[in-house]
Amino acid sequence: MTATGTRARDLGELALQGWRKPLANVAAPRIARRTGARENDIRALIGLVFLALAIRHVIVTLKRFAEERRSQSEEEK
Repeated sequence: MTATGTRARDLGELALQGWRKPLANVAAPRIARRTGARENDIRALIGLVFLALAIRHVIVTLKRFAEERRSQSEEEK
């Protein structure tokens, strides 16, 4: 595994907080059996997907906030 791959796996595993970790712990062995991938790689991938979804949510929220502020300032003119 490359250093980048190791860091990505570490990041994915760290993203598994709260209810996401037990979910990944249940799903990873099942997916690994069907795909032949390693369980820890599956867990990390699940963590990275949840991280990407969280980042997307923040970006969408900030865009909506900016649009709302922009429309409010236009109404005030």
